[in-house]
Amino acid sequence: MGYIKVLFSEVRNVIIDTVDSNQQTRQVIELENGLHSIALGGAADYSPLSQDVMVEKSGPLNPVEVRFEKS
Repeated sequence: MGYIKVLFSEVRNVIIDTVDSNQQTRQVIELENGLHSIALGGAADYSPLSQDVMVEKSGPLNPVEVRFEKS
């Protein structure tokens, strides 16, 4: 298992592989190792609109950080 932390200026739901994860930005999220597509819920007022992220060799104290910017 691996971990990610999605960073954005607002609290949003995190979409993983086109499915709402029921998790929010700024939380540490556990998921299976491998390549995942990450996006945000709500208005498409951020960039990039999605990111492909390789999750491996990460833990709850050192999650892979995924950053989105307000556009």
